[in-house]
Amino acid sequence: MRAVRDVCATVSAELAARWGGFCLLTVLILAGYAAVIFSMAVLNVGTLPNYFRWFRVVEGIGELFTLSMPLHERYDLLTEQPIFEFGYRHPLMGSLEGVYTLTLHTALNLVLVSALVALYCLLMARALRGVGLTRKTLTSLGLGGGASAAGVLPAGAAPVACCGAGAAS
Repeated sequence: MRAVRDVCATVSAELAARWGGFCLLTVLILAGYAAVIFSMAVLNVGTLPNYFRWFRVVEGIGELFTLSMPLHERYDLLTEQPIFEFGYRHPLMGSLEGVYTLTLHTALNLVLVSALVALYCLLMARALRGVGLTRKTLTSLGLGGGASAAGVLPAGAAPVACCGAGAAS
């Protein structure tokens, strides 16, 4: 139990000391994820998107709470509430190709993982300040950060579908 308290104290001290850097790093990591997801959608279709649509998220959530259904079904609908979608609309056929739909669940995943990766970077920087930069520490930093990024990317990239078919992470 003491180890958990020490970890929590270290994390909160690091966040308090570098709050601005943490927020900036979180936004930059989130932007990186968005760029990768956007480029995956572009590569899937082979051209830039020409279709974009916003959904009425607040109205959709309000309507969800007025429905009479079990709580677990409401949760399922809430997580799949779309925020926006983009893709390529074929000029002659009118069909949607390579559509990406950002849902509340996916957005929450991307924000939380971006914050966790940013926190990881802050804690690694704190550890490296005391030890110094060696080949071993750089390798562990790269492997840990790369594994974090590779592990979470499917959470946001899975909904890139073809032919306008619905998909979810």
